[in-house]
Amino acid sequence: MPLQLIIAAWLAARARASATLCAAFPGACDGSFAGGAIVVDGNATIGGTIPTELGQLQGLQEVTLLRCSLSGTVPSEVGRLTALRTLIVAYAPFSGRGQR
Repeated sequence: MPLQLIIAAWLAARARASATLCAAFPGACDGSFAGGAIVVDGNATIGGTIPTELGQLQGLQEVTLLRCSLSGTVPSEVGRLTALRTLIVAYAPFSGRGQR
């Protein structure tokens, strides 16, 4: 995903009082997202849970969720992302136990 799109999504999300991952990355929850990466780093306005629909984005190669307000667990559907090479989830109020 081009850096401009990551920055644009981040700025758009910051403009809202509280945004979901679906709102910050249009298309992430309806399967039309064409980017190779979803990066949220240091944006406390993005909250809610990680949507299960993320598992439908077969071209997704990177998911980085750092220092944000997302909570809950990483949905098992993320395991369907066959192109995924990097998954970083840290410094946010997630629950559950990490798996290898």
